[in-house]
Amino acid sequence: MAEMAVTEELCQVQEQASHFQTQFNEEELKNSNHAKTKSTSKELIETMAQNTLLRKQVSDLTVEKQQQASKIVDLEQNSNSANETIKGLEQKTEQDKDVDLINQTRDLRSELSQKDQTIVHLCEDINDITAKYNDACFEREDLQGQNSKIQAEICDLKENVERREASNKIEVEVLQEEVVYATEEVERLTKVLDEQNSLLQEQTAQKDIMIQNLQQKVTFSK
Repeated sequence: MAEMAVTEELCQVQEQASHFQTQFNEEELKNSNHAKTKSTSKELIETMAQNTLLRKQVSDLTVEKQQQASKIVDLEQNSNSANETIKGLEQKTEQDKDVDLINQTRDLRSELSQKDQTIVHLCEDINDITAKYNDACFEREDLQGQNSKIQAEICDLKENVERREASNKIEVEVLQEEVVYATEEVERLTKVLDEQNSLLQEQTAQKDIMIQNLQQKVTFSK
């Protein structure tokens, strides 16, 4: 940017110098014409003074132009030096970027390795959990089989108990009927026995009377 500004300024100075040179040539031509047409020394002196002033301006512009050119050379050298510095900095930046990329790559690889190890451990844990889950499923199926077997046995036992209860109920009813029959028989036999005892007592009494009568008869016979 600075180099472009100096170049533009130098061009402007060159244009001004060319302009003054043109004016100087025109004034010399005028002075020559005036010298032919006018003879007054006053105008000639003024014209010469103007020419001297123009020459001085041209000289000053030339010096300024040379100074500007020297400045441009210095600026170009500074610009080249700055460009070299920028290139060096860019190379260093690239190198730093490469180093950063290498470090980042190394860190990422280390992190990736750690994550891989974590994944391996997690896979092992998952395998262990899966194995335990499968064992639990097998045990559950075994328990379900055992429960089904126990439930079947319980159903069989319930049926047996119900059959036994029904059989016992029937036996109880039969026994109850037998007890009723036996009770009735006991009552009947008791009644018969009572009647036989009464009849036996009557017969005994009659026999006692007959014995007494016979004894009395035997006594009277004597």
